[in-house]
Amino acid sequence: MTKKTGLFLLFAWLCFAPFQVSAFIIDNNDEVWVEKVGDWQPSTAVNEYHGSNYVHDQNVRDGSKSFSFLPSAVPDFVAGEYLIDLWWTDHTNRASNVPVSIFDGLGTTYSLTVDQTTDGGQWNFLGRFKLWDGSRVTLGTEANGFVIADAAQFTPVPEPGTFALVGAGLAGIWFFTRRRSR
Repeated sequence: MTKKTGLFLLFAWLCFAPFQVSAFIIDNNDEVWVEKVGDWQPSTAVNEYHGSNYVHDQNVRDGSKSFSFLPSAVPDFVAGEYLIDLWWTDHTNRASNVPVSIFDGLGTTYSLTVDQTTDGGQWNFLGRFKLWDGSRVTLGTEANGFVIADAAQFTPVPEPGTFALVGAGLAGIWFFTRRRSR
């Protein structure tokens, strides 16, 4: 390998390596990374679930149960910004007003509502949130139908410094190709 080829590969790596982020998924069966309040019934009655099954609240509708995904309990969790998605199975007996709370681990809780009568069998985007140690995504059961807890996906968002590395990599590639063409 020549010195120029090595420099080109280094700049290419600086350009593209920062964008290779890995999402992690917490499934309802990952007992160490979830927390259940009350009895949640496992089921496979409706297809398109993630993993081997999903769990439901048995249609309690009174808020006495909750199901939390605990991203900071996952090994190698790094505090920062994440895109958060939920997976559920849809059916007409599901709740259209499932309360979802996202606790950031520092004291702020964001409240959302999701409709589980539609969009099942796919990742459903909740938003972009900063998460710290102790963070959690919780499904409540004060709803108008069955509440489904299946899986949550957490995708890290690159830090702004990452974009500076990308810029440096692109500038290096431009400089290298410009010098080479002369």
